[in-house]
Amino acid sequence: MFYMGEYETFSIRNAEHRANVLSIFSKAQADVTWIENNSGCKKVCDRVKTIDLTKVLKEENYDEKLLIEIDKILNNIKSKKTLIVLHTMGSHGPKYYKRYPKEFEKFQPSCKTNNPQECSQEELVNAFDNTILYTDYFLDLVIKRLKQQNKKSFLIYASDHGESLGEHGLYLHGVPVKFAPKEQTHIPFFIWFSDIYKKDRSFKTLETNEKISHEHFPHTILDAMQVNSKYFKKDKSLIR
Repeated sequence: MFYMGEYETFSIRNAEHRANVLSIFSKAQADVTWIENNSGCKKVCDRVKTIDLTKVLKEENYDEKLLIEIDKILNNIKSKKTLIVLHTMGSHGPKYYKRYPKEFEKFQPSCKTNNPQECSQEELVNAFDNTILYTDYFLDLVIKRLKQQNKKSFLIYASDHGESLGEHGLYLHGVPVKFAPKEQTHIPFFIWFSDIYKKDRSFKTLETNEKISHEHFPHTILDAMQVNSKYFKKDKSLIR
């Protein structure tokens, strides 16, 4: 998701030995912080400041607990360009029921086991939908904080993969992309801009019916931050 090279020739080895979008921001003197609440950054964040909350939060690592660190950064912004990356738990399986507090269990009955195969599809979908409800709540809290800043700001949210919930006898994710069902490859992607940002810069976003992929992710961030780079491809940005 942070790779700046051609996706057709992507390899982990290539990615480890070339600049990613976070490296570009660092070289551009932007203040970059990666806040970790999932399973590590796979070396993507090695060159930037990292705050790892997984060791502190452990089992009840609900994403809203990241807000403490977000508030610290927002209340002490010194750089004109500040990028905060939130690697959230979101809807990560198989412990869907562990991804949200009890008050967000609106869809019932829901699966409450670490083995999704033991649950009915209805229970599994309900547990997953509860994680989506909680993610919506969390993103709303982040956007409210950005609004309170009353500055030129934006939020981009994208999932790294979809999730199989028993369709075709498949669960979780990780099927090679050539064979993966749409449940694992179709992902959410949305962008919010502050009013000040929209007043300061005239633009429109890509039509929602146009096909996009993770390849658009780093180029859209660069474009939104208005950082110049030889790696930037305008046609891969969702901002027009």
